[in-house]
Amino acid sequence: MPQPVTLTRVDAARVLPLRAATLRADHPVEEARFEGDEAPHNAHFAVTRGEEIIGVGSVLRLPPPGRADPRAWRVRGMAVAEGARGQGIGQRILMAALTHAAADHNTVWCYARVPAINLYLRAGFAPIGEVFELGDNGPHLLMMRAPGPI
Repeated sequence: MPQPVTLTRVDAARVLPLRAATLRADHPVEEARFEGDEAPHNAHFAVTRGEEIIGVGSVLRLPPPGRADPRAWRVRGMAVAEGARGQGIGQRILMAALTHAAADHNTVWCYARVPAINLYLRAGFAPIGEVFELGDNGPHLLMMRAPGPI
């Protein structure tokens, strides 16, 4: 029988190893640290199976590109371990991030990796513009979710 999974809010340091291994595998772990990770209003979530972290994600207070919206939130650093994908782990993390941001009833945005676009669409995000290359991180799409019920 598989072990149950648990979602908890954690410190930024707990999300770094999986964030780095999944999203920035060819870079030092420190390059997976984001500006604002340590700010007290930002939140980081981890899904664990036993002692192993199998999914992580963060939500950071940050305005979307080209907009002066100091109350907006950015979903960032979403990562699920390869063997745990397709099990709803990312959805659980995203819902926790949206719940955290919903306290302000404000816009939430992200740069979605192309394979994750459907995750964000199912959560009410809308695509903005066209797919683009985000540095050496591959194709992404700017997506936004208007304030409202989760």
